[in-house]
Amino acid sequence: MTTDGERAGERVERPDYSGDLQLCHLMEFYTDPSREPVPGSVPDAKTFKITEADKPSHRLRGNGWYWAPCLSGYPAHGRPVGPFETEGLAIANARKLE
Repeated sequence: MTTDGERAGERVERPDYSGDLQLCHLMEFYTDPSREPVPGSVPDAKTFKITEADKPSHRLRGNGWYWAPCLSGYPAHGRPVGPFETEGLAIANARKLE
């Protein structure tokens, strides 16, 4: 668990999923495609695929494509969303939630 800040003197913790993503191929994308041509804008999410071969080292619930919020050049943060059958479906889901 990593600390996500403090609230009224209490530690607020969230699961650390970064280890789940280290061995995966990550592709960054924009959840709002209209931001892509804007100078200085950076992708804000990543997709990755988990296969049966990856499962022993991952805590994610199934094979397939996932997406997770991120800042470009940094590890994904937050709980990965998925699995989806294709990378396109994972990206579409992220953009729908935007």
